[in-house]
Amino acid sequence: MAEHFLFIYGIFIEGMQKAGAGDLREVANLFVTLWPALAALFISHGVSFVTNFIGNKEYHYKTVREQMTAPYSRIALMHVTLIVGGFITMILRDPMPVLLIFMVAKIIIDVRSHMKEHNVIKEYDKTKGGE
Repeated sequence: MAEHFLFIYGIFIEGMQKAGAGDLREVANLFVTLWPALAALFISHGVSFVTNFIGNKEYHYKTVREQMTAPYSRIALMHVTLIVGGFITMILRDPMPVLLIFMVAKIIIDVRSHMKEHNVIKEYDKTKGGE
């Protein structure tokens, strides 16, 4: 994940012309300003984990294999996004439009995925008579 972050940093923060020439102290300083967002992300996922996975016993509906392989489709999508985003940024010579499009798309995809996953589990409960 750190390598993906460095790609994103290189493309969208430093820009394609300077990518790879950055100082890692700049990256570390960037994390200082990101702490509120990172803390909010950690808390959000923690609440979802406790509420849905533990509280609603979602672990009953997935095998260990499904849980272990679940992240890989997102990782593949992230690779494609980085490659496509890099090419579009090179063409436009400005990372901001690409960054805004990807931010909006990610929010929409995350919300839809979250709702779909939890609706599927609710539907499973209805067919099984609830547990």
